[in-house]
Amino acid sequence: MEKERGLPYLVKVIKIPDGPAPEKFRKSWVGLQLPALGDNPVLEQNFVTGELRKSRESILVLASSALDILEKKDPDAARWFREHMPPDMELFSFGADEVQRIS
Repeated sequence: MEKERGLPYLVKVIKIPDGPAPEKFRKSWVGLQLPALGDNPVLEQNFVTGELRKSRESILVLASSALDILEKKDPDAARWFREHMPPDMELFSFGADEVQRIS
């Protein structure tokens, strides 16, 4: 999923993303359109346990924007993420296989 550097582009979440949240909250991401900042293989860290995860091709999105969009669909899910993520966490990463570029 290559992108020229510059303006954000939109992705649609098409698969329940991996992550530390309970599945019922991760399911809420499916179908949402999020502004992506780029793609990059990143070493991910479980923000609940601190455990590192193997690097994977990831799509990066601003956490604040993503949570604002999620909140409209599922306020409880957005609340869970806000309560459990570190206050300085600026980006969420979605696996390249979890999203589809739409613009």
